[in-house]
Amino acid sequence: MLRRFSVAVNKYSTKSVVSRRLDFYDSRAGLQNKTTAELFRALAVFQVCQVKTLVKSSETLVRLSYSILGDDITNKVMKKTFFGHFCGGETTAELQPTIDKLSESGIGSILDYAAEADVVKSPEKVEKLAAYGLDQKVTVRMYDYSNEKNCDHHVETFKHCIAAAKASSAPGAKCFAAIKVTALGDPELLRALSTTLNEYQMVFNERINVGSEDFVTKERFRIAYMGIFRGGEAEADALFGRLDGDGDGQIDLIDWMHNMPVEKLHELTVDCLNQNGKLTAVMLNDDERVLYANMKRRLSELAQMAESLGVRIMIDAEQTYFQPAIDHLTHRLMAIYNHRSGKNPVVFGTYQMYLKDSEYRLLRDMERAERYGYRFAAKLVRGAYMVGEAEHMRELNSTYYPIHSTLEDTHLNYNDAITSVFKRIREFKRANPDPAAPCELEIMLASHNQYSMAHAVKEMQKYNLDPASSGIYFGQLLGMSDHLTYTLGLHGYRPYKYVPFGKVSEVMPYLIRRSVENSDALSGAQLELRMLRAELWRRLTSKKIK
Repeated sequence: MLRRFSVAVNKYSTKSVVSRRLDFYDSRAGLQNKTTAELFRALAVFQVCQVKTLVKSSETLVRLSYSILGDDITNKVMKKTFFGHFCGGETTAELQPTIDKLSESGIGSILDYAAEADVVKSPEKVEKLAAYGLDQKVTVRMYDYSNEKNCDHHVETFKHCIAAAKASSAPGAKCFAAIKVTALGDPELLRALSTTLNEYQMVFNERINVGSEDFVTKERFRIAYMGIFRGGEAEADALFGRLDGDGDGQIDLIDWMHNMPVEKLHELTVDCLNQNGKLTAVMLNDDERVLYANMKRRLSELAQMAESLGVRIMIDAEQTYFQPAIDHLTHRLMAIYNHRSGKNPVVFGTYQMYLKDSEYRLLRDMERAERYGYRFAAKLVRGAYMVGEAEHMRELNSTYYPIHSTLEDTHLNYNDAITSVFKRIREFKRANPDPAAPCELEIMLASHNQYSMAHAVKEMQKYNLDPASSGIYFGQLLGMSDHLTYTLGLHGYRPYKYVPFGKVSEVMPYLIRRSVENSDALSGAQLELRMLRAELWRRLTSKKIK
């Protein structure tokens, strides 16, 4: 027996179904648009995902299949099973039937080129920097410029994605495309840049802002500056003026990080008193700055195209050793393309709420956008790289683990973030009562956790937030939590499905990661199995098979 849990429909919903209560446990309503064949395939896929031994061996088994059965047979089997369930197709042209079917149920699509990259370490590409107190192993930055050509090719793929998102959407509908930054440059560059940004932030936290306040005045900055850099008061005051972007006579961490372009950061370290210090050691070299400029150019091309077509792009979160660089690039784009004079924000960042510092970064970044005059837009997810993060920490022999120690802590963090963002939206709506006024921030709640979705709906009611105009969206992956997505669409909310695509061989890391997620003892997968069985039993016993 399914335990019942329902929430009242928001009074602003314009759907004719608003007289019914929103019930995430109603398998008939949530799965009514799935064919019986699709339900059977979903049941089989999720059943396999529960066998942890198979999931843990999935990468080995897939490689074995490719080596024994060959590419053609393996790819055909995958397209009929896991690929067919979780992915929309291999090309943008193959996506249209899936997009159309979702649209019929009031569900939008977020097109997602699902190829994944990671840093591959090899003995000849490792150097030790223990003398600087850095990571025990840091991959040497060696680049093959053929990779740059591949990155340019990925730009074209993402452009097709953006164009398809626009073409496949109804007039006036909000449309999205997902962007993965590791496809637009050498992943090791992102790792190197993240190290640089982390060290630059540490300089402020440990060397500049040594008082009890969260900021430093010009006088305190002079003293700290002359203890780190060559130069006197004139040089210190000039740098202070450059960093005090809002002109309030003080600098905090937001100012420090926002107003120093990475391209110019090496010019600052030239004047370091200690040329053997950590900050100098991790600066990008000339070649790396060229690659960084290429990556920025590619992202700008995509943002410009998205802005011209009225499409939003979502910058996916990735591993923690890439994320500081990805966040930096994302906010640079937000500052340009999420201007308040525009109708819609173009660029969304992503926050993985299983990270201990995620809510702090979310609140800080919302303040950053407000202070520097651009609109904040973000997607909240729980997180998808737990296994890789654990391996990374073991490689570093680190005692610090960036992910919350319990699942309950992650749930609490996610729901607290929902409430914090909704409060900010309510404050904006109170200050701008015109319903046509664009919201200062937009949020995509991307989660398969039913309790978080119910919490969000209740909070929307509590703060009187209109589903049609509050800038709040819901998102789930294709093939997962269909009962949540379809139920939200049925009741006038604004749900979206991530629709991944790409060549079967290129998206295998993505599919394996999906399998790992579903093998965990999370309520979502277990509940989904019960919902699928209930709907199949209803159809079989009522002989309504379609």
